[in-house]
Amino acid sequence: PPVTTIVRPRLTGQHDILSAVACHPRLQLKGWSPFQTSKDMLRSIRGFLEGVARVDLASEQNDLANFPGGAFSQLDRLLAQLGSLCELVPADLRPDHPGNPYKADPWAQNEELTQSSLGAMLARRRSQRSGSQRAVSAAPAAAAQGDEGLEATLFDL
Repeated sequence: PPVTTIVRPRLTGQHDILSAVACHPRLQLKGWSPFQTSKDMLRSIRGFLEGVARVDLASEQNDLANFPGGAFSQLDRLLAQLGSLCELVPADLRPDHPGNPYKADPWAQNEELTQSSLGAMLARRRSQRSGSQRAVSAAPAAAAQGDEGLEATLFDL
């Protein structure tokens, strides 16, 4: 998934805005889908920011001359990136939290859409591998039962 950050303006809201963007389900490996278009993803992030963030007009960090590196400190950005890489989602940003800010995003909430994500595909692949290992170990026993048992085992693969 792409890595995102906010450079300017300084945003404020109920949640840590940089962490909220970094932990957005569309930008996490477990929720990333190569099938979503960049346009859809960017619209979703924009809609998310419009819903949970406000420009902090009083922040002096919005001053380009005094803060040329951006309205957020390097430490703020690194902590958000670390949370994203480790998939550490703050408690108030988790899907089961009553104030979950991602509720408006169908991609983050719809089970069918999340099942097409890269994380879901990898989980299915692991599950299939462990299932095929069980079927392979059961094949000698099925062969002892005759062709019918072997066919059922191969069909289950």
